[in-house]
Amino acid sequence: MRTLRFVLVLLLIVASLSALAAWFFLHSTQSGPEVVTSAPSFELVDETGAKFGSQDLKGQAYVVQFFFTSCTTVCPRITDWMTRIQERTKSLGDQMRLVSISVDPKHDTPERLRTYAKGYGAIPGHWKFLTGDLDAVQKVVVDGFFQVMEPQSNKNTGLYNIAHSERFILVDQVGRVRGYYESNEKGVEKLIHDLNAVVKEKKS
Repeated sequence: MRTLRFVLVLLLIVASLSALAAWFFLHSTQSGPEVVTSAPSFELVDETGAKFGSQDLKGQAYVVQFFFTSCTTVCPRITDWMTRIQERTKSLGDQMRLVSISVDPKHDTPERLRTYAKGYGAIPGHWKFLTGDLDAVQKVVVDGFFQVMEPQSNKNTGLYNIAHSERFILVDQVGRVRGYYESNEKGVEKLIHDLNAVVKEKKS
């Protein structure tokens, strides 16, 4: 009887230690925001004219933004926020990158992207500007990140516009979306906080 009781107590202790170890492992490897979904695999063209995609981002956390160079409404404001994110995350070095994807690939050639990038002080190699075939871009934006991308015509001004997401997206080192953030002060503060937490996570 005593032997059985001892065995039961021992099993209870082992189970408790196993649960504690599992909890510790979970919290030590994922201290940042919860995983939302998987980020899409993609291959586009960067501002240098070279192929660039999700394979080039493996092992690095990255922040995604959508824009187009001829946009005069929301894009300058959103890209200004990306400039601030770049400045405030310099200490993270090559542990993270910034990625801006054009939703107007027909007009946004690599040459136009290079000019646009210089205008915002983008650090070459660290902040990438991407374009490509329209179908490929739509698959990334709409099917991959589940964001809006829709051509529109402004009847009042006659100007061509493209409705697109104004949010930033945080992707971790293993290609998982960890959050969507509004392009305002509160959203950017939360993004930077979560980005730092994601970078500090242990690689699984």
